[in-house]
Amino acid sequence: MGVVQEAAKALFKDIRIEVTPLVKISEELPKHKKIKNPSFEKAKRLDANGKWEEAANHYYTIFTTTKNPKDKAEAFILLGQMYINLAKYSVAERFFKEESGFIEKELTGWDRTFYKARVTEKLGWIYDYCGRPKEALTNFKAAR
Repeated sequence: MGVVQEAAKALFKDIRIEVTPLVKISEELPKHKKIKNPSFEKAKRLDANGKWEEAANHYYTIFTTTKNPKDKAEAFILLGQMYINLAKYSVAERFFKEESGFIEKELTGWDRTFYKARVTEKLGWIYDYCGRPKEALTNFKAAR
């Protein structure tokens, strides 16, 4: 080691650099309150007014109670969007990656294709917001 490296090592020996990830990696999926009379209309009004946690409760209730596969898929997509709006990017990513497959199985034809494209697009936005442009572009291209 040269003189300059020795001096730098001595000068910076007590300095520690901590790197904080952009998002917490181990965030748990949020707990939601079940709503008595959930509706897409109410949830969309709450969303438009920036009340994303309340909107998420509506979407969660619809998602967990409806038997209609199209409504279930729509509620799933919009619930994930609420996580994005709340800047819970790791939660949203995990939600879309781990939970989307079983809904896909319930859909057929164009509905299935459209659902897959929307999940892929949402993942693209998550990656974009998290500073992962290559993954974002890959997802946006795949969603087309």
